[in-house]
Amino acid sequence: MVGPDVEELAASMEGRDYYGQRVAFQTENIGEPLLIEKYGLKVKRYPNCGSLHRTLDCVLALKAQYGFDASDVADVLVHLPAIHSRNLMYPNPVSPMEAKFSLEYSVAAALHHGNVTLHDYEPEQIAAPHVRDLMPLVRKQVVDKLENEFPTEVQIELKDGRRLNEQVYMHKGTAANPLSEAEIATKFRDCTQTFDAATASKLQALLFGMEELADTRQLTALLQADTSK
Repeated sequence: MVGPDVEELAASMEGRDYYGQRVAFQTENIGEPLLIEKYGLKVKRYPNCGSLHRTLDCVLALKAQYGFDASDVADVLVHLPAIHSRNLMYPNPVSPMEAKFSLEYSVAAALHHGNVTLHDYEPEQIAAPHVRDLMPLVRKQVVDKLENEFPTEVQIELKDGRRLNEQVYMHKGTAANPLSEAEIATKFRDCTQTFDAATASKLQALLFGMEELADTRQLTALLQADTSK
């Protein structure tokens, strides 16, 4: 049952335009079912602003398909909706937080490393010349359309003259395009680098078999053993 305060707020916001997104509330059946029960957890593939994810999916898909290196790239043009562009406000980041909201830095890191992980947002990585040198190649063109009206499109020109193109509507990690078990395992390993390898491996096995786990103390014991060091 939705309370009167929520209903009043929803009614006042209905149909208004917020940062390029049209607000609509369906309050009659909230929680029937809960979204977490219907769709499960949404795991972010990359440790940065969600407005970067479609772009990074495009870049990595092109690298996987054509096998080029960062040194082969002459130009990168990203077509993206306005709402995404407004969130990516740091073309020249100087801190980990700014880098997570930087199109230029994150694309350059993806081009160089073939992925972006927590390590790429450490201060020394943000200042690394081999990534900084790629950032001027990254340009963006903002499209005045809603996120669900326009896909993110990345065009990469290589020094040999080839022009490569990729579009993404639904980035990896959404309900429509979920991460595979292997991709979730990769993200898990990236997020558990503070654990020793044996503990991380045991934790992963227990979590991936959570449905059969009879006692959660098996999990908490591993966490306590590691944090007590």
